[in-house]
Amino acid sequence: FPSHDNYTTTNLPAKQHFDLISTFVGEWTTTTTSFNGETNQPTTSTGQARFFPAMNGRFICGDLEGTLFGKPFKGMGLWGFNTNQKRFESTWVDTQNTGISTFSGEKTNDNTFTWTGTVTNPATGNAEQGKGVTTFNGANSFTYAFYVTINGQETKAYETTYNRVSAGGPFAIRPVDTQATRNANANAFYSNNNESNNDSNTNNNTTNTTRTTGVNEQPSQNEQ
Repeated sequence: FPSHDNYTTTNLPAKQHFDLISTFVGEWTTTTTSFNGETNQPTTSTGQARFFPAMNGRFICGDLEGTLFGKPFKGMGLWGFNTNQKRFESTWVDTQNTGISTFSGEKTNDNTFTWTGTVTNPATGNAEQGKGVTTFNGANSFTYAFYVTINGQETKAYETTYNRVSAGGPFAIRPVDTQATRNANANAFYSNNNESNNDSNTNNNTTNTTRTTGVNEQPSQNEQ
């Protein structure tokens, strides 16, 4: 079993980790163009994202909020460089899936990362090959294009352009939480409670009516 010294020396942050931090950290606006798989008609939406360091600079944590394929969308991921495997790695979860997607990546040139992994097709439940390409256009802008391969045919599913608006901070692991999101969550909470109360009142009224009806249906002494 490896000694603690082996873990310490082989898992220290490397140049690649600092490159990720300097490249991604900050708050960004997003513009996403998604493509309908049946008609291939593009749909454009906007959102926001942020990236911040985690685990003493070993990883970048990021979260995103916007719209994808016409539906509200939230996602969260981790990016890092595995010093033992000598490769970039990432994970991703979002509100349109229940699976955890994992990717391996490499820096294919000074401005581009290419990521490959498997994703689950929600329509079929089958695992499919996925590929992401991150391309930097200067210090404060990059695009992320995601492709899926179905029946041997690679198709672009969506492309997001990120523009940095600030360096961000303070950084903490928490989901994106805008005022609009808080209002929507509060409305949903109270709406569900009201529906529950209405159902409860309806049941109580029904019970009371049944009891009243039962009493009224008892024959009077004169009738007996």
